[in-house]
Amino acid sequence: MINVEMETRRLKLALDGVVDTAEVRENGVGGVDDERLAEAIQLVADAYDLTSIPSPDQVFSSNYLPPQEERMLFPAEGE
Repeated sequence: MINVEMETRRLKLALDGVVDTAEVRENGVGGVDDERLAEAIQLVADAYDLTSIPSPDQVFSSNYLPPQEERMLFPAEGE
């Protein structure tokens, strides 16, 4: 019923295209770049004409994530 070869290819495509990014290699899975988050917040604020714009630390906290070294699933760029 399940085509293992096809599902494996789909998983690899998802990992390569969505999870294994330069940002993940730099910050680890779940890590957030504050500058990039601030830009995303600004885009949402502009789209919805928000009068109050939250800061990145009001939207995201890494306090609940495991230590960064435990979130490094892929080698850093160039390694």
